[in-house]
Amino acid sequence: MKQTAPTLKMIAAAAGVHASTASRALDPARRHLIAEPLARHIEETARELGYRRNVGAAALRTGRSQLVGVILPDVANPVFGPILQGVEEALAEEGYAAIIANAGGTAEKALGAAENLLARRVDALVSASAELDDPVVSLCLETGIPLVLVNRAEARLRTHTVVADDRRGMRFAVEQLAALGHRHIGHIAGPQGVSTGLWRRDGFIEAMREMGLAAGPVVTATAYSRASGAMAA
Repeated sequence: MKQTAPTLKMIAAAAGVHASTASRALDPARRHLIAEPLARHIEETARELGYRRNVGAAALRTGRSQLVGVILPDVANPVFGPILQGVEEALAEEGYAAIIANAGGTAEKALGAAENLLARRVDALVSASAELDDPVVSLCLETGIPLVLVNRAEARLRTHTVVADDRRGMRFAVEQLAALGHRHIGHIAGPQGVSTGLWRRDGFIEAMREMGLAAGPVVTATAYSRASGAMAA
């Protein structure tokens, strides 16, 4: 005979608390409303009884899925591993989980991925695939879905963005090569439709000019891929 899964009311009764208290203690978003010793006691009781929080039922009740969509241009690119790890760790601390979508490196695919994620009722999006004029940003602004861009920015900076200082990074690279005695320095630039490609190219040219060096050849790769990089090289 199949054993009945423990309910929230059963957990509350076993822990000697009201059901609303048990509900808060077992909800990562509301746990802070309960004193820590009591929250731990309720969690231990729930664990002993084999309780598993019904995220689907909670989503129907609150209108929030506790899911965040993460759009990556290329899941096989090792650059995005640490970024994704950081995103997932930060979400887990707040009781959220990530749904990963591979955008395939084009704005059209990124927009399709965003629409599919929104159809699955994610609460927000994180995108690492932004272009300078990005349709995903426009979609999120129109629908009111929170969005954070990582690794790449868009030209108009219409949403929260977390990126490296690409111009300064390129300056450091040129300075290092110049310090080693190199004077004829070339640059393989990334696609100019994305911030990383454009800003690194600008940083290279600016650094060469400021150091009194004639900018060497600049060849633009058509994509961030090994094949495109090899062709540009």
